[in-house]
Amino acid sequence: MILVLKRGVAGPERTSLQELAVRAGRVCRFVPASDDAVVAILDGGRDRPDPDLAARARLWPGVMAVVEPGEELPLTRAAVGAFAVAPRHGRPVTFGPRDFVWIAGPCSVEDPTMLGEVATAVAAAGATMLRGGAYKPRTSPYSFAGHGREGLLLLERVAQDVGLPVVSEVLDVRDVDFVAQHVDMLQVGARNMQNFPLLSEVGACGRPVLLKRGPASTLDELLAAAEYVLHAGCTSLALCERGVRGFDPNRRNVLDLSIVPALRERTNLPVIVDPSHATGCRSLVLPMAKAAVAAGADGVMVEVHSRPTEALSDPTQALLPADLDELGTALRALVRLEQRALASVQEAVTPDASVRREPAAHDRERTT
Repeated sequence: MILVLKRGVAGPERTSLQELAVRAGRVCRFVPASDDAVVAILDGGRDRPDPDLAARARLWPGVMAVVEPGEELPLTRAAVGAFAVAPRHGRPVTFGPRDFVWIAGPCSVEDPTMLGEVATAVAAAGATMLRGGAYKPRTSPYSFAGHGREGLLLLERVAQDVGLPVVSEVLDVRDVDFVAQHVDMLQVGARNMQNFPLLSEVGACGRPVLLKRGPASTLDELLAAAEYVLHAGCTSLALCERGVRGFDPNRRNVLDLSIVPALRERTNLPVIVDPSHATGCRSLVLPMAKAAVAAGADGVMVEVHSRPTEALSDPTQALLPADLDELGTALRALVRLEQRALASVQEAVTPDASVRREPAAHDRERTT
């Protein structure tokens, strides 16, 4: 850690800095930076970033600025760009730069008939994974909040019947173990993106994780949340852009597709786009799903309901089963233009150097 000192820092202030450094487990060295300027270098300490120490150091006497060399989010930067979701039943599916993943299903798990109809249509259309919410975070306490464990068990049974891996959201650290036993990928929703105990618990559960961006979260905050999941031990993590809060009442959110290439410069983690939650309107889902392919996303996640007029949550954004063939045809054509393939439930691909993305821009500069 480098401390840029104010001009004319005297002996007592230097002694104070040395004492503060020792209490932080560091050794303080003073190095002339120019004829009349000096910097202090704090050696030793932890081998990982120490943002708390950096924040305190800014308050130390004589310190003008703090520079902490090294990567702030080392795990997110070094993450492998491909992984396989290996379901207990059926064949694995690969996330990564070679394949485009298509996740589809209802917003909420409501009843066996509806779920069966949607899951059958999703599988027939060639989607990669089935989604469905058993635990639903709702703005109003009077809205349908899902069937909980009963709904999750139903989702698991139907997913097995149609032969698709399943992803579902978990809301509470107390439910992580149960959810991990019955789904193939755990979703952390937008409202919980900065629920740090939940991020750590999900990251340690041993299952792949889909992390959604919060509705008012920056790119840096999304990556910091990803670092929590990876730091807890997760080796299979995908990010999801689902729109951020805007000012236009004609749209539910603003789908920020620019974040896809922006994330590419910072991490190799796969990036999924959710046009359903982003737009909140059925007619906008297909166009924005197409745009996600062009933006370089690794997949899309859409909501489907066989009878939207009877849906218990988010009816206006749900595609009909009849829309899936059109979506699948469009995705396959656009993905081919990007020299990729629409992922299907297939034999696992072991992530290795051959499936890693090109180094992010920051890394390319350091290696040239």
